[in-house]
Amino acid sequence: MATNAPLVTSANVITESLGITSFGLVIAFTAIVSIFGNLLALMLAAPRMTYALAENNQLPQWFLSTHKRYLTPINSIYFLAGFAMILAITKGFVWLAIFSSLARLIGYLVCVLAVPKLHKKMQLPLSQWVIFLISSSGILVCVWLIAQASIQSWLYTLGFILLGSIFYRVARVT
Repeated sequence: MATNAPLVTSANVITESLGITSFGLVIAFTAIVSIFGNLLALMLAAPRMTYALAENNQLPQWFLSTHKRYLTPINSIYFLAGFAMILAITKGFVWLAIFSSLARLIGYLVCVLAVPKLHKKMQLPLSQWVIFLISSSGILVCVWLIAQASIQSWLYTLGFILLGSIFYRVARVT
């Protein structure tokens, strides 16, 4: 069954057999609060991340500008708010979610690949075959999930990597 509100519909279907009505509204409200909380945390943290990257010369110095009264990273806030507005207008949030998932999987894969070397360096009490089993299963899961991504997802992710590389290069030149 196709629906515009899958959370509400699935909650109502599940709870109808229990005789509970309108539980879908509780689920919808919970989802709204969760999404709002995530967006609020992102708008508080992301500008500070771009500010920190600029401090380390990994982004252009333009991101270092702070508000005179509130001492907040004003240019970072403008940049991220403008970027969010463009994504909202073009319905790009779906692609941002896809990019985020693929980028995280790539990050997880890199971390899992580092486990054997870290194990050797830190001399942990786990045996070599346990580390091999853990890291191999992690690698297989990551590779399997990454392989599920569409070519569009890869192109979008590569576009963000290219954009980040351009920002990095501009920061290094200035």
